[in-house]
Amino acid sequence: MLQINRIKCIITTANDGKFGFEHSFFNGLNLIASTENTKGKSSIIEAIYYCLGVEELLGGINEKALTPVYKTAIDYGEKKNILPIETSFYLEIFNDRRDIITINRDVNHTSTSNNLIKVFRGNIDEAVNGKCEFQEMFVNIKGGASSSKGFHKFLEEYIGWKLPTVPTFEDSDRKLYLQTLFSAMFIEQKKGWSNLLATIPNYYGIKDVKTKVIEYLLNLDTIKNEKIRIECKIEERLIKEKWLKLVEDINTELSNNNCTIRALYEKPKVIDEENIKQMIIFKKEDETEIKLEEYVKSKQLRAESLSQQKLKVGDNIKELEERLKVLQEELQNKFEKKKYKNKERLLEEASIDRLKESLEIINKDLTNHKDINKLKKLGGFQSSKLLENICPTCNQKINDCLMEQPVITKVMDIDQQIKHLSDQKQMIEYSLKSHRSNLTNIEKDLETLEEEIYFKTREIRRITNDIYSTDESLSTAIVYEKVYIENEIENLSKMQQNIDSYKKELLNLSKEWINFIEKKRKLPKGIFSEKDLKKLDKLKEIFIDKLKVYNYSSNQNIYNIEISKDRLVPTLNGFDLMKDGSASDLIRIIWDFTLVLLTVSNENEGNHPGLVIFDEPAQQSIENKDLYSFINDINANYKDSQIILGITLNNPELENYVKNMTDINLILIEDKAIRPIK
Repeated sequence: MLQINRIKCIITTANDGKFGFEHSFFNGLNLIASTENTKGKSSIIEAIYYCLGVEELLGGINEKALTPVYKTAIDYGEKKNILPIETSFYLEIFNDRRDIITINRDVNHTSTSNNLIKVFRGNIDEAVNGKCEFQEMFVNIKGGASSSKGFHKFLEEYIGWKLPTVPTFEDSDRKLYLQTLFSAMFIEQKKGWSNLLATIPNYYGIKDVKTKVIEYLLNLDTIKNEKIRIECKIEERLIKEKWLKLVEDINTELSNNNCTIRALYEKPKVIDEENIKQMIIFKKEDETEIKLEEYVKSKQLRAESLSQQKLKVGDNIKELEERLKVLQEELQNKFEKKKYKNKERLLEEASIDRLKESLEIINKDLTNHKDINKLKKLGGFQSSKLLENICPTCNQKINDCLMEQPVITKVMDIDQQIKHLSDQKQMIEYSLKSHRSNLTNIEKDLETLEEEIYFKTREIRRITNDIYSTDESLSTAIVYEKVYIENEIENLSKMQQNIDSYKKELLNLSKEWINFIEKKRKLPKGIFSEKDLKKLDKLKEIFIDKLKVYNYSSNQNIYNIEISKDRLVPTLNGFDLMKDGSASDLIRIIWDFTLVLLTVSNENEGNHPGLVIFDEPAQQSIENKDLYSFINDINANYKDSQIILGITLNNPELENYVKNMTDINLILIEDKAIRPIK
């Protein structure tokens, strides 16, 4: 909540003493009135804007937003162009905790910047007389909305707001600044009456900024849900990336050791310990695959057998000869496989080249057909006989086919040809992807074969050297085979440990995936929650009721008015209500919508602070009776809020009406708002 107690202005002049004003405000309706224009009503309202640091809504920053009376020239009585030296504003406010503070901001101060604000922990009298503590803050410079010394950061917390971060056009998030929110509550007398939230700053780059303001003031779940949706997208992407990385790490480990795995899911999935057990590793051995445990066990038995053998060549000559024969047969088999795989690779490469050529032709044809179709739909080539399937030379019918004419039943039109070409393109792309995948697998197989050929060739060389050495020589083949097996077992054991670790990470990631799914499931299926829809229905209901009270007449069927679900503004038959109607009815819509945001927020735990300012609401020759309806509506229905109206009583009837009103705070300016003070 935010309400104003008092405002005080002290202007020090060069030679004419001090000028200024001081006024108090209360709950309910507050009228700042004068019988003529240029008496200073708007100057008082400007001071409120300036003290709250939202003078951007007036069309400028710092002192540039203020009228000359505060900066360069005061006219009073017979004296003209009195020179202000320094202007000090004091705004006393309170919140729902009845925490009274006074905001002090100066203009043209000799030693301080206009960006400096002092916040006194007390009322205006205590602040002016130095009887309370104060804190210095800054406004309208970087950090003003986020730093601990930023005034708008302080004001946000003082009001009781927790402003959300919202998407920008720069694909980043930014705070929903105070200035944007106050544009829905402070309607200034010039630009403010041109549209709903007309003074909202657009240079912050916030997407759908008006919609975001309305969502926040009504405390709709949309901002929270949108944030959760964005968080869900980020969370989903991160889980998928982590899962994919784990799968890639597992496959790298397996590939380095010529192994494969069963039941490994490529994408995030809900898994448990049973699924982990089903992820069985297999070791490739020639054309077969055996479980890793069985393979390791067989290698361990072979290593034990080698350990029991004598190491001299003479003791193992027969076994070496038999082993040499087996290896030579295996090596020959590997060469045959390599030869076959190379042929397969050449065939796949040729198929890929053909498909790429076909795809290039299809893309050109598809582009040409789409371009011709665009021109045809735009009315181009209307006199061209080619588009009518007629030869431009002989005027004969063109069937666009080389088949015998009796066989033809129907020739495809251009849309059908585009669809046919698109289908062909899709089929070729799928085939191309398949052949590229085959080529990748073939190249992996060739790498494995090359490695196997290398190791078998080395083993054959060692056995051959052993056979032709002396009987008393040590068998290097046996030693190397034993060392190789031991290294292989060690490597496979490390791989198994790493993959077991990856499996645990997959299991933990699966739990994150379950939480993500549950979080996503709780989001409303549409943009709005059920509570949001009830608020919007209430907004529509009260908005229509007030239009009747204010004698809106541009459209007879006002019950067809809706609140747009896209932009949250009133529409009729899908069109913005502000785009169609008399000038005076557009003013009625702004009255209505500004107040109805306050009403619905108050009744439904919204975020509206309960303060609204209208400067000169009687725009566009509004009739007195309708202005009375507007004022009476405020006076009757907003006792617990604070509404400030700057109004010109430009005829005796209106003047008498206002002066006879009860239960209002009338600040009547009979001379000038800014006048000499002691």
